[in-house]
Amino acid sequence: MSVVTPDLQKTEDGYALVGDVTKSTAYMLPTELTCDNQETCRVNLEGVSRSDSSAISVFLNWLRNAKENSNKILFINVPANLQSLLQLYGVESLIQGT
Repeated sequence: MSVVTPDLQKTEDGYALVGDVTKSTAYMLPTELTCDNQETCRVNLEGVSRSDSSAISVFLNWLRNAKENSNKILFINVPANLQSLLQLYGVESLIQGT
């Protein structure tokens, strides 16, 4: 199975993330997100094709950095496999998905 490089694209209300977010690709993503004067930044995860615990680490880091800058991040369209991991690690309430 080939690796799909993650691509974080800027959108009107935040970001869209596509590709794989795994141990072998997570380092390619930024350590924090810029919310451009928005109180809440949306991160659409619909395009995430594969993920593992590294994705959770990246997302929690984004949340921590956003909080330090008085911003919020709302993750939307969280894929089912990622939701399962969030539940397994007990952090689904931190990464709220719709």
